[in-house]
Amino acid sequence: MDKKLEMESITINLLHRVTDLCYATVSGSIAYGTDTESSDIDVRGFYMNSVGQLLGTEKRPEVITLDNPDGVFYPFTKFVNLLCNCNPGVIELLGTRKEDQMYVNNVAQAVLDHKEMFLSKRAYYSFGGYAVSQFKRRMLFIRKMKSPQMRRN
Repeated sequence: MDKKLEMESITINLLHRVTDLCYATVSGSIAYGTDTESSDIDVRGFYMNSVGQLLGTEKRPEVITLDNPDGVFYPFTKFVNLLCNCNPGVIELLGTRKEDQMYVNNVAQAVLDHKEMFLSKRAYYSFGGYAVSQFKRRMLFIRKMKSPQMRRN
């Protein structure tokens, strides 16, 4: 199936599955331009909290995850909090290409129009911390692979 047609089909599906959807954008390999013919479409974004959620009278999953398509959707309040903390996995969603933005309502457009508000020196620590944690994971993996116990197997 053509990726554009598949994205349109996924968007229609998302609008039925994620109540009060505000923003849905392609993420992962397609967003990075590293996709192959067999790559799936990963989608992330946010939905608007209900009044009941804001008042604490309604329970709804904090993060909605979907399997088909692979999707992660944050409530608006959590999404903005993550943006303010320059969370690498969330802040990148403000920089996706227009053609990769599957659904954008007025609230999402206002966030996109003011994305510079969320960029700060805090990004240095967020991205730096992420890089250091990945480096440590890699070093731990290498040490594990070099251990005598691993070599015997």
